[in-house]
Amino acid sequence: MIRVFSSYACDILTYENNREIPGWPALWIEQTLDSLDASYVLQSGESAWKVRIDRIDGRDRGTILATYPIPFCDGGSDDIMLISTLANEFSLSSLTHTDRRVCIDVQWYLRGEAGKKYFDCSDIPCVWSVFLKATQEEFSYLRNTQYPNHTFLITNGGSDVEVRQEWCILFSVPVRSGEFSDTIGAGDTFFSSFVYFYENTGDIYEAIQKANEYTYNFLSTKNSF
Repeated sequence: MIRVFSSYACDILTYENNREIPGWPALWIEQTLDSLDASYVLQSGESAWKVRIDRIDGRDRGTILATYPIPFCDGGSDDIMLISTLANEFSLSSLTHTDRRVCIDVQWYLRGEAGKKYFDCSDIPCVWSVFLKATQEEFSYLRNTQYPNHTFLITNGGSDVEVRQEWCILFSVPVRSGEFSDTIGAGDTFFSSFVYFYENTGDIYEAIQKANEYTYNFLSTKNSF
């Protein structure tokens, strides 16, 4: 069973007369796990985030206007936890007493009113096994990455996925690359499919390979319309 702590979002597009569209990350995670016929429970806030999207110099810039707490539930002993949400919605200190495998997408823990900020890995309680997913840029914002039970999955667009522990690169996994104009949802799709495949295979390399292929197919379908 995968226990997901994540949030939906309602994106308000100010440059399209305040048009509202459903957003991520829970939307992409749910879509991925449903398509894989995964056994999971999604725990989210009582309502979707409110995110204002402004287009500045041709790029979308999001400002989070409202969020809602996500209550912690430990679940069964066979659970693997997937966390992809904001720090002010879900505190990692909630994990203090769990011995489950925990998978954290660090991107939302780096988001704040002032933009990017440092993330201290020592703030993660000493649980049995922790996977942290980050881009190459996000990894540079992490501090205290030397804990032996922390495994980092470092993505870099169409480049290989690096798997790190402490200060070492354990191995790299080749990525099937392509040119896609719309990559929204790729990170959540990759990580949630990785969690599913890892839960079923217990092999990090194989799970990343399968997640890469799944994400490539997701992007190919998404960009074919």
